[in-house]
Amino acid sequence: MTQSLFESFPKASKEEWIAQVTKDLRGKDFEETLFSKTASGLPIQPFFTAEDNQGLEFIEPYRNLINPVSEIPGMGPRIWSNVHYEKVVEEESANKRILEALANGVDAIRIELKGGENYHVLLRDVHLQYIQVFIDPHGSPVAILQEFLSYLKAIEFPVDQLQGAFMWGGLVYALRFKNSLSELVEDAYQLLELSKGFQGFKVVGIVGTYYHNAGADAVQELAYAFGSWMELAERLIMKGVDVAYLVSKTFVGTAVGSDFFEEIAKVKAYRIFFHQLLSLYGVTIDPSSIFIYTSTSQWTKTQKDLHTNMIRNTCEAMASVIGGCNALHVLPFDQASKEADAFSLRMSRNISSIVQEESYLNKVMDPTAGSYYIENLLVQLLEAVKDKLSVIEQEGGWWHLYASYQMQEEIKLTRQQKQQDVVDGKTVIVGVNKYPNKADIPTFNSLPQEANWQLLPSRLSLLSEL
Repeated sequence: MTQSLFESFPKASKEEWIAQVTKDLRGKDFEETLFSKTASGLPIQPFFTAEDNQGLEFIEPYRNLINPVSEIPGMGPRIWSNVHYEKVVEEESANKRILEALANGVDAIRIELKGGENYHVLLRDVHLQYIQVFIDPHGSPVAILQEFLSYLKAIEFPVDQLQGAFMWGGLVYALRFKNSLSELVEDAYQLLELSKGFQGFKVVGIVGTYYHNAGADAVQELAYAFGSWMELAERLIMKGVDVAYLVSKTFVGTAVGSDFFEEIAKVKAYRIFFHQLLSLYGVTIDPSSIFIYTSTSQWTKTQKDLHTNMIRNTCEAMASVIGGCNALHVLPFDQASKEADAFSLRMSRNISSIVQEESYLNKVMDPTAGSYYIENLLVQLLEAVKDKLSVIEQEGGWWHLYASYQMQEEIKLTRQQKQQDVVDGKTVIVGVNKYPNKADIPTFNSLPQEANWQLLPSRLSLLSEL
């Protein structure tokens, strides 16, 4: 059939649609009645048309640029790694769990280290050349990286085959572990020096995970994450670090929550904003070379009705992949209540596999490319982040706001308001303030005490579960 069935219908502009809707509302205000807002306060129109994408041409070059196309025959165009997280307490048992995970769908490992671990036991029979490795330092970052690289040298591991990242967030590290600015800048310098030659291994992060899990909204997260990297970059450049080399060693790390469409836009915003920011430094790179590591959210997980967290994890994993992550760590659904067991670890790694192998999200590089709603939301988010960054600079920069606790207080206020909205019923959490399972007896784990200089993970449902 060659005849278009739509030619006989008159075209209607968005203005005409709004006029018709306003008429049907019978005197009610169009915006007050039908507009809503994201969790970050960005306005959402009730509908979008092609007219809304006019003027968004700058987004077009970023469509379908998420990861390099695989050279392996039969691989789908969309590729991301499925990450297993291992908190190392005892090397022998950790090694067994790592090998089990790698044998059951995982192709990347993230290991939490304090320093002094025996890598010959921890990574025994782990073929690092075939996976991505992420090191999560919970001690001296320089000492931990030195130990890891010394192990690689001892086993004569080819430097060009190491893929992954040293999950160190630069200045953001000070939100968890007390450090001075000079110490953090020196650590960054040493990490960059130590990792020379390891081209596929990143060592400095633009990390928004801390903010998200502490309760920040998407605008706060993005602005403070980029603000900290920019301040660190300025000081490293003053120490003689080549900015192009710094960029090549930088990864993005974020946690993805349950506000599905805004979280998709947030992950996309990390890639686009970083790429545009680099033009100010005179650096040009392929947007698909920007490495984004995402995890599902600690903030959204509940201690009540634990199995509902599986649904949250699935939505967050999908938003991560659609938004453009390159590595995905799905948290155990019961991590808010207890140490993960074999079942919850299996569920975590299976979610990424299901999203890939059964939902076929690996078959299309960028399924939201050209989406009227998501791309409009993305542009609003980018503009809000630019405005927020300008305010950060005017108020003295990231470190000044950190040292004066202004940043922490701002995010803690946002956290408290979100948690109170759950108590008041303005925000619905199934299993907590809506349709609770009265037979459910949750195991409550208290959160660590938070100092005024810290931003530690919290939970949206916290006040409602006390």
